[in-house]
Parts: sequence; C-alpha cells; structure tokens
Amino acid sequence: MSSAAELELLPLWTDPVCAVVPAWHPLADEDVLRPEQIAELPLRLAARDANPPFRDLITTVLRDAGAELPVGPPFTHLQGTLADIATDPTASWTGSTAPVTCHRPSTSRFVRWRRREHASLVVPPGPAGPALRLLLDSFRG
Repeated sequence: MSSAAELELLPLWTDPVCAVVPAWHPLADEDVLRPEQIAELPLRLAARDANPPFRDLITTVLRDAGAELPVGPPFTHLQGTLADIATDPTASWTGSTAPVTCHRPSTSRFVRWRRREHASLVVPPGPAGPALRLLLDSFRG
C-alpha cells in the first residue's frame, strides 16, 4: 500500500519480497523487477487461506500496476514450487518473503531472486499519541 485515503502510512521497516523467475528468462538479468514486467508471466501463488496478507500484497501490487492476477500452475510448497519454476520450460514466477530464500545469491544456477520492499503502519492522521510513539520507538530501536 503506497497511500490510503484519510490515513497516514508510517514506514517501519523494509522486508524483502522476492519475485522468483527462472534463471534462463531475460527478466533474471534485471536488478529489480517492476510488477508490470512480471505481470504477464503465469503466477504460482499459494491459496489465500494459506497466507492472506501475502496474497493480498501480491494482488494489490499487480492491480496497482494495471494487471490482473495471472493464474498459473499450482503452488505446492516453496521448495517444490522453486524446483518447478527452475525446471519447467514455460516461464512462471512466484513471490517469497522467506529471509533465507530472499538472500540467496542472484547467481543461482536455476532461479534468480529479485527484491521488492514494503512495510508501513497505517494510522489516523495527526500527531502520534503516547502509545503510538512507544510503538514507533520500538521499531526504530
């Protein structure tokens, strides 16, 4: 979410959100992938009930880029889906927030990882009260 009507977004931290594409695909050479670049590729995404916030994030990012949620092959589990992306001759992609997978080197033989970032606290506009200031201080260390 980059804006919200009548609300304020306070950045808290940056989480890696990796778009995982096959290493042989031309997009694997990009340093950062924009949503519109991957929107046409079939998406392997877990069902919404498995991780509603992540599914909503991917859906919103694609919709904000003017794309629909591209239906792709099934998402089984992370490792299985990564293997499928690496070996399937038809390009597809998935997303991940797993810290271990997002920090893999981009020179991976089969799959390339590209990062996006997110994470803000949505609050009513105006000065922060004591509880909100305490919360924000805890994130800023």
